[in-house]
Amino acid sequence: MKKIFKILGALSMIVLFSMSLTSCSDDVKDPKHHDKDLVGSWNTREDWGSGDYADITWTFKSNGKFEVKEIIREDGEKDTYKASGTWETDDDEYLYLEIKVDGDSDYAEYEYEVEGKKLYIYDNYGSYAVFKKK
Repeated sequence: MKKIFKILGALSMIVLFSMSLTSCSDDVKDPKHHDKDLVGSWNTREDWGSGDYADITWTFKSNGKFEVKEIIREDGEKDTYKASGTWETDDDEYLYLEIKVDGDSDYAEYEYEVEGKKLYIYDNYGSYAVFKKK
């Protein structure tokens, strides 16, 4: 369980938004399909100076599965985190993730937008992360 929180905490720090559980409401649509524009590998890198960085790659597969790999180098130490799960979209506006690590699951929901080879993922606080298609 500690590993899933460590991975989710690292994701939050890197992409500037919190991976929190989302509540159901009447204005949230049911996931219905897999947006073909998301299929493929997407990468972002945040340089923190002094050789420290975070490199994140999301790979969305057409069968509704995904993998995420994070390489974090901080204070001379390099750690790699991996997670996988399933993904769905609705009306090409919301991305729903079920993230699985060591048998535990967590859920996340984000607004997203694909513009050419750029993927924008937005949090509930107005922040966003930009990923580039590999």
